[in-house]
Order: sequence, then C-alpha cells, then structure tokens
Amino acid sequence: MNEYMIMLRGSFQSWGELTADEKSEIKIKYYDWVAKLQADKLIVGGCALESDSKYIKLENKETVVSESPYKGTDKSPTGYFIINAENLEAATETAKGCPALMHGDHLEIMPLAAGE
Repeated sequence: MNEYMIMLRGSFQSWGELTADEKSEIKIKYYDWVAKLQADKLIVGGCALESDSKYIKLENKETVVSESPYKGTDKSPTGYFIINAENLEAATETAKGCPALMHGDHLEIMPLAAGE
C-alpha cells in the first residue's frame, strides 16, 4: 500500500452559506465515510483547515510573506485526508466518495513521496 493525500479545495464562504441542517447532514456523511475508511484500514489521518493562512516565497533572494493567493477563491485548501491505496487509480476511486464534493469542494489526489 502507498499513501496518498486527498487535498480538498474550495470556498470557505460556500460552507458558511449552508443552513445548519445542510451542514449537519454533510457532517454525518463525513463521519460515515471516515468510519468506512477506518473499517477498511485505509485512513491515515486528515483535518479541516482554517481560512487564515500565509504565503511565503523567495523573491530576489528576499523572503516575502503575504496573504495566500488562494484566499477568497474556490481553490483555497479547506482540508485534507491521508489514505492508503494500492495505486493512484484506487486512491481516486476512494476519493470519489468524499462528502466534500457535496458542498462544492473539488479534490486533488497526490501520491506522497516514499521515504528513502
């Protein structure tokens, strides 16, 4: 088995626009999905992210700190899961069940580099 990151990207605003009942329904689906991953021994970890973030880059040999270029867009990282899967295709199939899709997030699945 290999490890893969499912990066959730979306708009923090879209989650805030859901009703309490809609949020509750989606949270239950998250709990069920994670419970299935646990039962199948596929989940390594994961977490929701907060909207505050900083962006750091090196520009003309100077370290520049700014607001994230993704802030306020539908590409903001909103959370992640680390899962085990045989290959990228299997990880992608697992990710298709992620409830983040229900509230407008889109997913990026990336293999984690193996330690040497």
